[in-house]
Amino acid sequence: MTCGPRTTTRAAPWRRVFYGWWMVAGLAVTELVSWGVLVYAFSVLVVPMRAELGWSTAQLNGAYTTGVAVSGLVAVPVGRRLQRHGARGVMTAGSLLGVAALLAWANAHSLVAFYAAFAVAGLAMATTLYEPAFAVTAAWFARHRARAVLVLTVAGGLASTVFVPLTGGLVHVYGWRTTLVLLAGALGLVTVPLHAGLLRRRPSDMGHTPTGALPTSRRRRTPTPPRARSSGARRSAGSPSS
Repeated sequence: MTCGPRTTTRAAPWRRVFYGWWMVAGLAVTELVSWGVLVYAFSVLVVPMRAELGWSTAQLNGAYTTGVAVSGLVAVPVGRRLQRHGARGVMTAGSLLGVAALLAWANAHSLVAFYAAFAVAGLAMATTLYEPAFAVTAAWFARHRARAVLVLTVAGGLASTVFVPLTGGLVHVYGWRTTLVLLAGALGLVTVPLHAGLLRRRPSDMGHTPTGALPTSRRRRTPTPPRARSSGARRSAGSPSS
């Protein structure tokens, strides 16, 4: 599948193609874990949290809504940061924020602390979930871009299938607070090294612009034929062309 006009798409060198798909494979793993821990685990933890803390379902869900709202509010500045500085720092920092949010959540005993933990989780969502991952993928792939994005989408979609039963099993054995600590460890151990290691390069580092075309400085300049130059010069001077 080819995305974009054929006139601006060039066949990428095999190194760039290999690195791009290797990066997508790693991002698929981080999306699976990030979605599972930051999004889908909450639905499993509501019941044991309500039983222990005595808060209403509305209060608990309000914290999650706060995180989603924060994620939406910071989406634009996160996008600008991605465009200017690349994804490595943004997504690695987001993984660390996710670990901090989960640990704060595990130790929350008041509504203020609980909502603050989800505000931090919202920052982590904005910097680790689909939006930054799709932006990185779109920058690497001119051809097969839709296929690469589909891989990430499927990985994120499988997160509920993996992490809902996993979280439920952990809660049954360890309780919800210890479960959050274990999930924080999994998030940090999986996503931080992958984000820091796989996102070291940009497309321009391997000789291509995000559109898949060679940078301007590396394009071969085709000299203008002498006849064309003289014809253009005559027209610019007002002389009739022959």
